[in-house]
Amino acid sequence: MRSGFEHLNSGQRPFERFFMANISGSSGNDSLRGTTVDDSLDGGAGNDTLQGGGGNDTLTGGLGVDTFVVSTGTATITDLGYGGADVLSVESGAKVTARVFTPWSPSNATRNNGAVVLQSDGLMINLGGLSAGYSGFKLEAVQSDKVTPSTKAVVFSGTPGNDTLVGGKGNDTLVGGAGNDSITGGTGTDFLNGGDGDDVFVFDKPEDLFVGNGIVDSIMGASGTDTIRLDTTAAVTMAATVSFSRVSGVEKLVVNGANSNVISLLLNASAFAAGIRTVDLTGDTNSTGINVINASTQSGATIALSLLGSAGPDSITGGAGNDT
Repeated sequence: MRSGFEHLNSGQRPFERFFMANISGSSGNDSLRGTTVDDSLDGGAGNDTLQGGGGNDTLTGGLGVDTFVVSTGTATITDLGYGGADVLSVESGAKVTARVFTPWSPSNATRNNGAVVLQSDGLMINLGGLSAGYSGFKLEAVQSDKVTPSTKAVVFSGTPGNDTLVGGKGNDTLVGGAGNDSITGGTGTDFLNGGDGDDVFVFDKPEDLFVGNGIVDSIMGASGTDTIRLDTTAAVTMAATVSFSRVSGVEKLVVNGANSNVISLLLNASAFAAGIRTVDLTGDTNSTGINVINASTQSGATIALSLLGSAGPDSITGGAGNDT
């Protein structure tokens, strides 16, 4: 393992560049570089630059506007945004998990050509100012003491690229922005906005999607073809009284579940007013369940629906248009 340091002149005061496995910076502006093994770098105060090596590194910026550079390997950043608008630079193939310490709205200096998971416990993350050329971010709400869904509300705004946003147990606000985004609200009454692109709103329990006579979350699509997708092994019974008044601009309703539990979708007129034109049960590959799709309340003769059944002997009723 290479060790030691280089003593450089920053123009105001000297700073050191280290090549060690476990190092801590000074109160000034440090530049710390890791090795090919698993490093732990702590910048301390000052505007520091921390560069991981090829191992599984842990990077802590400390106070100041810090820059984290991960070109290879895997890195965990413990305090992204602490003390300033930190900059993150991730190269192709590198993987980063970063705990956001304060509300973070990075400048366009932040770049991601790898895979980045940003974790927040009730804090705002806004990536809307980044270049459209950078995507691959996953934003997820987790508790600060362990990786379980946060009970605090989070506000996430994605990049102009393709993002994954995952809420927690609070009443979250998740905005995908441009790009083809995957948005999971979790529990709570969430506001989900896909923005432009072909977005997918993901639910893993029927009760997260609808309760009683209404959809739980506010779900907004925009341009593109947007989808509500329910991935579940539970029985699904959506009564004809369930209102889609909280949904707009969503074209597809997809339910996946490869078991014998019945999926019954009795759609009222509000579903079609929300934009639903395709109902898809092809993800249910079990042939023993008799699923139901009933779209008979769709009374517009010019509206054509696409109703796709499962592997079983389904009961499918179309609307007034030329359905398939």
